[in-house]
Amino acid sequence: MEGRLSHYIALLEDGQPVAFGGFWLVAGEAQVMRLAVDPRRRGEKLGLSLLEAMLAEAVRLEAVEMTLEVREGNLPARRTYDHVGFQECGRREGYYGDNGEAAILMRRDL
Repeated sequence: MEGRLSHYIALLEDGQPVAFGGFWLVAGEAQVMRLAVDPRRRGEKLGLSLLEAMLAEAVRLEAVEMTLEVREGNLPARRTYDHVGFQECGRREGYYGDNGEAAILMRRDL
């Protein structure tokens, strides 16, 4: 699915989504807004496959960088982002309202 600014990708299995993600593309920056994997399917590298597809789409759309925010305690996601070249570039203390957890800001050149 694609809008003027928003771009979403879903990984389907037997016609059912098992992971989906999306980013906004503004002024050459692809800002990841969502990346989700069915909890029953975690550990299968679906998030990595989805992220690689999102990176490829951002490149196709001529983005020059991709940025995202991730919960400080979400170590599996942070490892995935590290694996594909994202680097920590900042943090937002108390960002998540449900528990006050910090958000780690990450970016990657495309």
